[in-house]
Amino acid sequence: RRAWGECLKLIKRLIKLPHSQLFRNPVDPIRDGVPDYFTIVTKPMDLGTVEQNIQDNKYDTLEAFAEDVRQIWANSRIYNGPDNPVTMDANSLAEVFEKGLQQIKKKEVGATTPTTKRPTARPTPKAAPAPAVTKREETTTRVQDMTWEEKRRLCLKINGLDTNQLAKIVQIIHKHQPEVFKDYNQDTEEIPLNVEDLNVVTLRDLQKFLESLSN
Repeated sequence: RRAWGECLKLIKRLIKLPHSQLFRNPVDPIRDGVPDYFTIVTKPMDLGTVEQNIQDNKYDTLEAFAEDVRQIWANSRIYNGPDNPVTMDANSLAEVFEKGLQQIKKKEVGATTPTTKRPTARPTPKAAPAPAVTKREETTTRVQDMTWEEKRRLCLKINGLDTNQLAKIVQIIHKHQPEVFKDYNQDTEEIPLNVEDLNVVTLRDLQKFLESLSN
């Protein structure tokens, strides 16, 4: 729930900004003098409703939370047009929100960063080395970027692995990005892994391995 506390603080911060006045409460077509509002805007949203939704635990993911907030700014663009002063205020608030959201995501990913033990077993002399993957091969491979939510789930799954499975995690990372371990000596018992240091090819390979454990 740490992330949601930060989200609530961010919304309260937006509400306190002077130019957020028109976005704090649901639009009332009569009171606000916009009788055709709900004819044009099909998904109304406001900061006060988002704040209440957080307090009522209605959001399952940060993406769902962000979607509602972005809907507020989108509604202003749809109804008022891109050059209207109200939309200018919405764009200004959107910048504040996106910066705050990125900070929340970084904190949350850091909080779920896995720590994995270095495997004690050593490969036998007859063991064939893993095939090297060149940077050219990796960069030319079309791999879909991983979302923040996917990274978070990846971290949680890695934290639940046993020693042998963690050893495989290390092997996969070392195959793609051996430089990740360059600052750790052989006697290091634990290696903190920051998913933000891993490229998408490595992340997808880790995801594939973790999915295989469930089959």
